[in-house]
Order: sequence, then C-alpha cells, then structure tokens
Amino acid sequence: MNEAPLFRRFIALLIDIITFFGFVCGGFLLIDDLTVFYPVSELYAGNTIVWRNLIIIVLVGYLFFETLFTRVISSSPGKLCMNADIDFRFGNTFTRSFVRSLVKVFTVILVIPVFASYLIATSNIDSESIHDRICHSHVTNTTRTPRFIGIALFFVALLLIYFFIIRFQNALHLDIHIDLPEYNGI
Repeated sequence: MNEAPLFRRFIALLIDIITFFGFVCGGFLLIDDLTVFYPVSELYAGNTIVWRNLIIIVLVGYLFFETLFTRVISSSPGKLCMNADIDFRFGNTFTRSFVRSLVKVFTVILVIPVFASYLIATSNIDSESIHDRICHSHVTNTTRTPRFIGIALFFVALLLIYFFIIRFQNALHLDIHIDLPEYNGI
C-alpha cells in the first residue's frame, strides 16, 4: 500500500489542532459580536461552570470537526496540507467515520494514547494507528482533494487566531505593541 509516513501524519495532526483552535477563536469572535455575554472575560475570571461547558463544547466540536472532514472529503485540513487521504477498506460510511473520529479525539485529548497509537503504527506493516485498526482504514500518501483547500483552511484559522488575540488582548491581559516607524512618504 501507499502509506503516508508517520511524521507527516503527526504534522497533519498538529495542523488540524491549530485549525480547530482557529475555528474556536472564530466562534468566540462571532459570539462576542452577536451577544452581550463575553466568554473570554468569564473564562479569565475563573467561572468553573463556563470552563466545564467550554471543555464539553470543545470536545464535541472537535469530534464534529473530525467526523465532518473524514466523512465529506476523506481527509482533514492537516492531511490535505500534508497530501494524505483516508481510505476505508469497506467504504466511508457515517458510522465508520464517526467511530474513527471518536477514537481519534479521545486519543488526542488524553495525549499519552496518541503517542501509543503512533508507536503501534510503527510496529505494524500497514502503519495503522489505533483508530485505523478499529475502523479498517489507512492513510494514503496521496489525496483526491486539492491541497489548496487544506492550506486555505489553515490560513483562515491562523487569521481567526490573530483577530481573536487582537480583539481580546485586554481580557487576556496581553500587552501587544508593534513599534513600527511612522511612514513619512518619499
């Protein structure tokens, strides 16, 4: 099989996490524009109910993110950037995509199992991680979807993170100053 190297898959995972974080920041920006509730200020104030709800929303959101991309384009933004694709041996059904995403999300959230999953992938000939073995899938070295889509999603996420930091720098107690010389013309 034409398996994607594990290092590229790990970089794809990091890109996916950054992309998802960017979309979460975009959600905060949208909530800030549409409501009177300021979630960043509440989080910084240490409101435990808000923290608990945020953790649940992030877990469900990341599961939705993984399931959506796995089901619709058989890849994720990170895999698209790294030119990789997910192939299911018995077809890409919603159930297989959901179970694969669920196992992957729990291994990523718990951190240590993701490293164990990559170690398991290095020990078998097909380079299948835990979620690949459970759902009979493998990650190939080529993609059917243009790489530009993954790169564009990643840069949109980076822009959302940038705008989030600029908008909430006071609530986050960040003091960002960019000392650029003034332009006096020619």
